[in-house]
Amino acid sequence: FFPVARVACRWGAGWICCETRSLLSPCHISGRHAPMASKDEGDTALTVEEVPAELDAVEPASLAGRGQGMVARRDIAAGEALVSETALASIVFDEWGHLVCHQCFAALPLSKDKKIPCGGCLMVCYCSEGCQAAAAPLHDSECAALARLDTDILNPAEASSARLFVKLLCRRADELADAEGDGGSAVQACLDALVTNEEAMSDERMIELEMVVEAVNEAVGRDAEMDGDALLGYLCAAQCNSFSIWAQNGVCPSGQLLGKRLGFGLFPTLAKLNHSCLPNATVSEQAHGHRRLLTARALTNIPQGEEVVISYSAAGLLLAPEQRAAWLLRSFLFTCRCELCAAPSEEAKGLVKRFNTHFRCVIKACAGLRYPLLDAEGVAKGDG
Repeated sequence: FFPVARVACRWGAGWICCETRSLLSPCHISGRHAPMASKDEGDTALTVEEVPAELDAVEPASLAGRGQGMVARRDIAAGEALVSETALASIVFDEWGHLVCHQCFAALPLSKDKKIPCGGCLMVCYCSEGCQAAAAPLHDSECAALARLDTDILNPAEASSARLFVKLLCRRADELADAEGDGGSAVQACLDALVTNEEAMSDERMIELEMVVEAVNEAVGRDAEMDGDALLGYLCAAQCNSFSIWAQNGVCPSGQLLGKRLGFGLFPTLAKLNHSCLPNATVSEQAHGHRRLLTARALTNIPQGEEVVISYSAAGLLLAPEQRAAWLLRSFLFTCRCELCAAPSEEAKGLVKRFNTHFRCVIKACAGLRYPLLDAEGVAKGDG
């Protein structure tokens, strides 16, 4: 289970809807995507450093009773982009690996002759030479380790986590080698910054993750392996801090993938955003050259100093309160105490109704949230 990022699509006059799942939504007719950057426009080998998280509008903060979070650095207008970030690392789920490009998450060509599989690990495939070239700087170091990874002892969810951490540990080893003993690693710094609820993890779940630790360290070898206890902690943190990556409109000619969760990735800055069942921001997803770009945007005006919060499930308010609470506890290992969860029953119903009236997409088959579309001067084109 991962926090939800949605592909942004236009809805109505001056609104954006962030839902991707509905197959019946008229959003499909008007165009599901946020504007895409062409793969021919510049970035042939993007790295996470080349699309940094922009923090002009928000900043990290220690929050009483909530730990770390993000607050508005200045007054923020509804619809304004707050943080945009590409993944530190991402993976495609095994069930979609034969249909989806492992670099950009677009549909692979239907013709086998146009697909570009890796002949080394046999675990990844690309939709174009551009995506293959973009992946090469990192995949060259992880290819052999992925080939050695024994996923037969793991269930599909753990196998996906194992592949993600093989990629992370190989990149970390390369960074440490390049640092020539200075100890500098962007991967290590990002992992250290993730908040974990390891103490709330069940014994059964910890046993499953210990198997992932063993499989990952065996695959990467002595040059890239990590202390088992440390790796176990980072695996726990990843469960609560990863973001899903979804299929975009038209990603597969047959429509087979539309609305499907294709994989997940680590977006370290976005992971600092805490949850609220009544969020003041939402996360959308779009193509960015050979990568996927996630962007947090304000749903409403946010005054300076106020915490910026997202919902870990855009459809959460469509669940009964007890179902929502149970899902959050099971998936993210915390009990939500936001304004809605703390409110008496009748007051909570009113809060949900007002929120859905203002921010829920009016298409009944769509569970997404909407926010104002701003013009070049930052003025909302539609009502806020």
